[in-house]
Amino acid sequence: MKSIGERIREERQKIGYTLEKLANEIGVTPSTILKYENGSINIPSDKIEKLSVALKTTPAYLMGWTEAHEVGHALLHSEDEKVESPRFRWVARNAKKMTDEELGRLQKLMEVAFSEIDFDEED
Repeated sequence: MKSIGERIREERQKIGYTLEKLANEIGVTPSTILKYENGSINIPSDKIEKLSVALKTTPAYLMGWTEAHEVGHALLHSEDEKVESPRFRWVARNAKKMTDEELGRLQKLMEVAFSEIDFDEED
């Protein structure tokens, strides 16, 4: 089983973030991120949440409680709702590569392009 630090490093590298970029995203120094990845220091719970958002994953995955590491992946594989559409899976898979700003633009585009759909409000 991978450690939380290994999971952080793996997800960071997967999305192409440097130590500096991830550190800036969550408000710590690059050396702190390195210490998280090496397991040298404990990670405060508020930073786990920020890490999961920055890395486009879930706190449960980072903590090792689940193997569903992508937010979209967790949705696609829930027992209540299996999504069979390859197009939806493509969107979910590629959305994890987008910044929050890019996701916001995508959301606005969808709301304009598909105004007849009654989209759910934000959480």
